[in-house]
Amino acid sequence: MLGTAWAEPAVSPTFSLEDAFRNPPQSARPRVWWHWMNGNVTKDGIAKDLAWMKRIGIGGLQNFDANLQTPQVVDRRLVYMTPEWKDAFRFAASEAERLGLELAIASSPGWSETGGPWVKPVDGLKKLVWSAVDVAPGRRLAEPLPGLPDRTGPYQDLRPALAIEEMISGQPGPERPRYRGQVGVYAFPVDATTVLPIPRASDSLGMALDATRLADADQGGGVMLGRQEGSAPGITLSYPRPVTVRSATVFVPDISLPFAGAAYTAQVEASDGGASWRKVADLTLSGVPTTASFAPVTARQFRLVLNPAPAKGGLGAPAPGVAGPPMDAMMAGVLARQTVAVGTFSQPDGRPVRDQGGLCREP
Repeated sequence: MLGTAWAEPAVSPTFSLEDAFRNPPQSARPRVWWHWMNGNVTKDGIAKDLAWMKRIGIGGLQNFDANLQTPQVVDRRLVYMTPEWKDAFRFAASEAERLGLELAIASSPGWSETGGPWVKPVDGLKKLVWSAVDVAPGRRLAEPLPGLPDRTGPYQDLRPALAIEEMISGQPGPERPRYRGQVGVYAFPVDATTVLPIPRASDSLGMALDATRLADADQGGGVMLGRQEGSAPGITLSYPRPVTVRSATVFVPDISLPFAGAAYTAQVEASDGGASWRKVADLTLSGVPTTASFAPVTARQFRLVLNPAPAKGGLGAPAPGVAGPPMDAMMAGVLARQTVAVGTFSQPDGRPVRDQGGLCREP
């Protein structure tokens, strides 16, 4: 006996885009940061916060313990990871589960990620640093090698960028630990004929600068560049003869601000006599030395021009329609210090050239 069976296709419910926006699935609902500011936490406040998030359609939250000099507004602060803090967080977790809210937590207080004073420097994150010394051919080095940088920071002996709290208070933060260890000692030949001569240096106001301070390896020294209202600050390097370069390294301290990006953009220009200038390269500035490579350029003069970056949203950005720099008052002091710049130029033949320093900072 033969037979055929089939099932009637199910009728799909009418899909309403309006209904989906009105009541989106949990996976499509936004998640937010939930800051517990400097211990200003109570169970009553936790319950009200979570109930409000649920009511307005938020799908989840990430607990973020932070400080930023928040004044005390509760009877008793809950210090991070004390029994009282843990009890409050346990209550927050149970409330989030009851309300169907996804809950996450930053792995450590503030922005320290997984660090803290309990981590010894030998076990902490590290960077690769170096020191160098020139030795004449056939000569044995008798004196000790130069010491290695041991400062906690982004690059070589550079200090860390100002923390938000330091910007707000104007006071330096606690001294960071120092640590160093040796990886190895390496020697390589250097062709002294490829090292560029020390140029004459001047700022955009025509004031002479100490070019020797721009040619050493000290990242913590440097020169101050004058600036005039309405004009871009910069630095000009004038060589005694035409030189050929293929890269430039630039560093400006405190150029990057939290959530707002760099306050300046930069470009390298070349000239044969100072009457006209041609652009060589654009540079994206950051909190560490920035290098731009380009096709070999031969000229007697090179200059670096700093231009205010376009305003961006984020911390310190002006409100729409409000004129002003992309900083608020607490950033003004940082902006005023962004007047230091030097650079390293290198020859085009690709042979090793001893580093002649980077842009450094005058306190």
